[in-house]
Amino acid sequence: MIVLIKNLFNPGIYYKRLLLPLFLLGLATTFIFGSYQMGFAFILLFSFGAVFLVLALLTPELLAVLFLSAGVLKEWVQTNIPLFQSVDFTLMMAFLSIVSIFIYRLRKNKLFDIPLDISFLPFFLFSIFLLIGNLYSPSPEYAQLKSSSFFIFNGLLFFTPVLFIDSSKKALHFIWWYVAIAVPVVLYTLIHLLTSYLSGDILEMYRATFMGVNPIKYANWLGSLTVLLLCVFQLLKSKLMKSLHIFIISILIISILAANSRGPFVGFIITIFTLMVIWFIKTSHKRYFLYTISGIVFVVILLLNFLPVQLIGRYLELIGTAKGVPKDVVSDYTVFSRMLFWKKAIATFLLNIRTFFIGVGTGGFSRVLYHLDIRWYPHNIIFEVLSEMGIIGIILLFFQFFFVLRDGIRNLFRDIDKETKVIYFSFIMVIFFNLITVQFSGDLNDNRRLWFYLGSLVALNISAKEKAKQS
Repeated sequence: MIVLIKNLFNPGIYYKRLLLPLFLLGLATTFIFGSYQMGFAFILLFSFGAVFLVLALLTPELLAVLFLSAGVLKEWVQTNIPLFQSVDFTLMMAFLSIVSIFIYRLRKNKLFDIPLDISFLPFFLFSIFLLIGNLYSPSPEYAQLKSSSFFIFNGLLFFTPVLFIDSSKKALHFIWWYVAIAVPVVLYTLIHLLTSYLSGDILEMYRATFMGVNPIKYANWLGSLTVLLLCVFQLLKSKLMKSLHIFIISILIISILAANSRGPFVGFIITIFTLMVIWFIKTSHKRYFLYTISGIVFVVILLLNFLPVQLIGRYLELIGTAKGVPKDVVSDYTVFSRMLFWKKAIATFLLNIRTFFIGVGTGGFSRVLYHLDIRWYPHNIIFEVLSEMGIIGIILLFFQFFFVLRDGIRNLFRDIDKETKVIYFSFIMVIFFNLITVQFSGDLNDNRRLWFYLGSLVALNISAKEKAKQS
């Protein structure tokens, strides 16, 4: 029976024998005869959806991107696909990801060969401690929502890549699917921004985003992809691909700037500066490198001087040159409120012996700040964990990052091929970027993409261990 099921999803059998012709025949029959009953547009959409579903189930990288991007794509999906007005898009992507990985591991004959890594232990201990925090939290409703959401969604995002990224090529395929999903979204956003500017509506829409998605979430999503693309650029060989790559990176950077979100912007600038230092140390053509950096700095200065002030006012405010910027553009309140939240979180952590060791309880910061059982947090995951889970929580969080990054950096300096080395470096740098941005906005669940990249690096570490054993 297992062999029969495995053969059902085996690509060779699937494409070369019976299943694909039968599927296409059934699809054509449905299209021809169904269009008379249900309408041409509906059956066309249904047919496209059916083909896309089959493709997705056979491509775990694609579903991983969709799952990772659910927070950005959900609004568009709910607006345009009636099914997702009653079915949660994030839950659906999580379920389909599990099914896709099941199929993938069945095809690879690794269904019950579950990889293990030392980094799993601190994640499980942290998740369990988060659940225990429900018992003494002053915000029981939010605590239950927060801990269950972290355990399910952050857990799935952490373990999903471990089960399908078994080589650097698989990780690279994930990046290309990420590009395929992100580019149409970015083009739509920029076209909408341009039409708004030309019509004068930009006066009221100075934070460009996709379908009303939180600009911080949108900028972080694009920033992660941009960092990955900058790192893998050296793997490209043809001039056409390099030119296309530069164009994509350019529109991504413009979109990040247009989102007007300072946290992602600061994280992106620090990450780019770090990349530049690393590349400067490694390159033997330091003069050309300095010319390139000077050109990039010149372009950024031009953008900051010529882009509409509505798009850059928050950045100018950040560096203290926001004179003449309309009042609806600047937001001193955001900076001051963040500082207030951070001070309150530290004060909560230091309140007494109990809060020092185990915190005020999962989700309890909202009760401390507003005396309400609502979803609120310090917008900094270190202060969030300190205030709600104490020193024990922050130690467990630290070891999640430490074990993954320690092994990743060790493998980076091993004698491995160029592609694998570049992929390792790419995921280390995207983790670095996300570790910075999570200090300025969101909570553990808003920033769950960080756990996906940690899981991806874990997968690469496991793959390196298996190769080392074989050699």
